[in-house]
Amino acid sequence: ISVKALSERAHISKTTFYKYFDDKYELLEVIETDILDALTKINLEIIHVDFKEALKQETIPGMTESARFIRKHKKIFKRLLDVNMNQHFVYHWKKNIKTEFLDKFRKDNLQSKDLEMNVEMIVSALVGLYTFWLFHRPRMSCEEFSRIAANMVLKYMYS
Repeated sequence: ISVKALSERAHISKTTFYKYFDDKYELLEVIETDILDALTKINLEIIHVDFKEALKQETIPGMTESARFIRKHKKIFKRLLDVNMNQHFVYHWKKNIKTEFLDKFRKDNLQSKDLEMNVEMIVSALVGLYTFWLFHRPRMSCEEFSRIAANMVLKYMYS
């Protein structure tokens, strides 16, 4: 999409667009950053969750809120996760999730010589699961999706 098309769609002039952004890629980076920052804020409570108790409940508090946020912004996420997969966005999303989970697992004193590799696998699976949900199971509830995602994380790391 061109800057001209973006400006027309936003009902602003190209001059106004360039007043705030150097190019369309800078706009995309701002959108990505805003989305990921908001999602990270939602997930802050996860580090305080008792995952062993969550395993019994088959849910991770906060994960449903993340799913609701993603569903609310599904048009943006679908664009960022489309067939061409915006690798920049995916990289940063995975990095955010990985940081959150590494902090959580270290806080829980999970001992594993391959902890980072295990977390990388979980994070990649989660991003893949979110992508599959958005594109192939759009009618699945946020609660059901969260239960499936939580079970994957919890059973892998705490069983």
